[in-house]
Amino acid sequence: MESLIKSDIFFFITTICIVLITILFVVILIYLIRVFKNIDFLSKKIKEEGEEIINDVHNARINLKAEGKKASNLLSILSFFKKKRKNKD
Repeated sequence: MESLIKSDIFFFITTICIVLITILFVVILIYLIRVFKNIDFLSKKIKEEGEEIINDVHNARINLKAEGKKASNLLSILSFFKKKRKNKD
């Protein structure tokens, strides 16, 4: 009879422990799912912003090349006048 009571107590305590562990596991899973959603959101945002940065850099390079050609033309015109002025002296 005493062993039956001990086994009942054991199963009762084991059941409570299993329920508590399961609840803890579910809470941890919920937090992990939220963290993974945030990581997914951030990775998508980083990808979008990275693509925009690449486009901005590409546009800046195109603008620099165009402005560089303008500056090069301006310098060649100035050097042409400078050579003529040196020749007059």
